[in-house]
Amino acid sequence: LTPVPERPALRRRLASSSIPVLRRTKRALDSLAKNIEHVSARDIANIAAQDPLMTAKLFALVAEKRSSRNATEITSVEGCVFMIGVPPFFRAFANLRVAEERLRSTPHALRGLLRVVRRSRKASALSWDFAHWRTDLAIDEIAIAALLHDLAEMLVWCFAPALAQQIEVLLKKTPGMRSRAAQLAVLKFELPELQLALFKLWQLPELLTAMMDSANIANPRICNILYAVNIARHAAHGWDDPALPSDYEDVARLLNTSAAFVKSQIQSGKGLSKGRTVEEESGQTAEGAAA
Repeated sequence: LTPVPERPALRRRLASSSIPVLRRTKRALDSLAKNIEHVSARDIANIAAQDPLMTAKLFALVAEKRSSRNATEITSVEGCVFMIGVPPFFRAFANLRVAEERLRSTPHALRGLLRVVRRSRKASALSWDFAHWRTDLAIDEIAIAALLHDLAEMLVWCFAPALAQQIEVLLKKTPGMRSRAAQLAVLKFELPELQLALFKLWQLPELLTAMMDSANIANPRICNILYAVNIARHAAHGWDDPALPSDYEDVARLLNTSAAFVKSQIQSGKGLSKGRTVEEESGQTAEGAAA
């Protein structure tokens, strides 16, 4: 096995400001920058919110710039852009690094990263839909928390691809093995533990950080996120994944409906609330995650 970096060293590396973004994100932002006088905070947020890496960078920058006297935490992507300002945003992110370029020599790692990104976008869309059904007042924050739920896994693919691949191989060789057990075997710690440490280091909003802590599983918002993440993860293996029936039961209990209804709406791509696709309802599309 590749020698495992010491935990503090790996944490510092993953917390680096050089975290890359998706190529499509940089291209879209570069296009907006050409006509900056007509760009709004929402225009930028619509692009940034499709990329969990860019979203994390944005929240980290806002936390860095936020005055210690300002106790109000910003928990939306658009609010972050509004707080920074449009011209300062483009100055701050003028030299974004691109994940596809960073991982050009390791195509397997790039595929691994993009798989997690697509899964996270799907989890975010599902989480938004569940929260909409529940009429939760923190619907946008729930969607962001789901989008960022597997951020540490993305960063390992970016900065320690050999370790990420070892985890993947171990899971394939050991059917039924839990992801956390594989992470512990390879990294000597679990990725959720690392992610919470990173969020605290970046000083991300407490509301979002709290939603990442699965220890409080009794909280409906955390259930909302975890169930969406579970379905996105298992559905990535196909609709015949044996874990999905249990996932549908979990969602049905949360939403006080039937597992059959949850299954039919999710597998058809429709939102549970209005019959539109989950991606349309949340403003997210599956297209372009790997572009």
